[in-house]
Amino acid sequence: MAAASCAIGLVFFLAGAWPVVDFLGLDIALVYLAFRSNYHSGKLREVLQLSKRELIVHRISSYRKVACWTL
Repeated sequence: MAAASCAIGLVFFLAGAWPVVDFLGLDIALVYLAFRSNYHSGKLREVLQLSKRELIVHRISSYRKVACWTL
């Protein structure tokens, strides 16, 4: 994606439309941030413990923060 954006940016830069290059760089940065956010949310996990009387939910975030609910 970066190579394609650089090639397209070079074409626009040589044509005199240099502001397009800034938006193509912004596009690459936003895709990077989206992948990074998706990677961190992929580490989220939940552990369920079920007994005859209750259901316990442990939610563990990618930063090792634990939240528990008992139903």
